[in-house]
Order: sequence, then C-alpha cells, then structure tokens
Amino acid sequence: MRRSRRHLLSDIGGVVLRLDLDRPAARMAERCSAGLGPAALRLAFRTDPVLEAYECGRVGRAEFIAHVRRRLGFTGSDDEFVAIWRAMFRPDPEIVAAWRDLSTTLRIWYFSNTSDMHVPWVYEAFPAMAVHEGHALSFELGARKPAPEFFLEGLRRLGLKADECLFVDDEPENCVAAERCGVRSLVHSSAVATIRAVRAWAAGAGPA
Repeated sequence: MRRSRRHLLSDIGGVVLRLDLDRPAARMAERCSAGLGPAALRLAFRTDPVLEAYECGRVGRAEFIAHVRRRLGFTGSDDEFVAIWRAMFRPDPEIVAAWRDLSTTLRIWYFSNTSDMHVPWVYEAFPAMAVHEGHALSFELGARKPAPEFFLEGLRRLGLKADECLFVDDEPENCVAAERCGVRSLVHSSAVATIRAVRAWAAGAGPA
C-alpha cells in the first residue's frame, strides 16, 4: 500500500514507552548520600538546570553524572548510574503495535526530550518500537519541548511540513506549543483513545 504524505510525530517517554519513575528513584535514593527519599529525588531532578542543559546538549554525559555526584552524593559507578537512568522505561504494547501497523501507510518520526543515555539505546532495548523514519531529539536540536525552537528546528531538519503532521504527546503544554508552530496535536491520555484518534486522522477524517 502506498504511504500518504501524512507524518505522525510521536513522543517517546509517556507515549510509546510507559514511564515508571518510582522504581529508579528508589534505587537512586539507596545510592545517594544526600539522604533524600524517592519523592524528593524526583523533585530534585525535575527542577535541575543541569539536567535541562544535558537534555539540550549543552553539557555531556560525564559532566552530568559528575554533577549528580556533587549535588546528591551518588556513590555508584557511572555504569550503575546509566542503568538506573534507563530503568524508567517499559513499552506500551498497544501503542507499539499500532505504530508498527500504521508505519505501512504513515511516516513515523520520534519527537522527544531526551539524552544520549536513552537514545539510541531505547531502539536497541525495545526493537519493536523502531519503526520510525528518523527523529528530532532535544539533545541534538539544542532545545526542549515546549520551546518553539524544538518543533521548528525538528521540522526543518527532517524536511517536514507542519500542515502534514500530527504530533502526539502526553504533556498538554507540549501539544499547545506544537499547535502554535502549525502542527496539529493530540494529547495522549490512553492507548485506546490515542490509537482511535490517530487512525481516524490517518484515514483522512481531519485536515493534514
């Protein structure tokens, strides 16, 4: 079957891969001398400007891990840190199967805030998700969602037209930002609802 000009721009963590932050946070708490519990650690990372810099490609992996050692007293090896950082992901089997099926008629691209600890590792760890044509990643673009630069530069690098794309993300503010850049967007709430909406769009039940 001939593929259409429609392009599905999918987030990774929170859409294709489910996020379980409690388990890695508990493991991290055991290896940090700062005495913070899992909930406090999650908050510390959420508000950490060095993590943002790392995910925007402004600092490297070694510098980020060294920062965590200084700030939180991480006592494990670098390899252990990477393993913990990667332990948050589990595939959503329904989304993975749907994206694989849709890839025969749509062009699928991953648009994600992430780092070199996660990509390309996720494609190797979860090969069933690797149905994409390419990706736009924050650490390569130098900007994170919801910054408009993320979307505009991602579209430019991949040669995509905004009005031919549908962006799917679990964070409403990211979808609002994409809409402001001319990309139709869908907030992911459940696999069933998202797959139904994407299939309707792919079938032409809405502007491309």
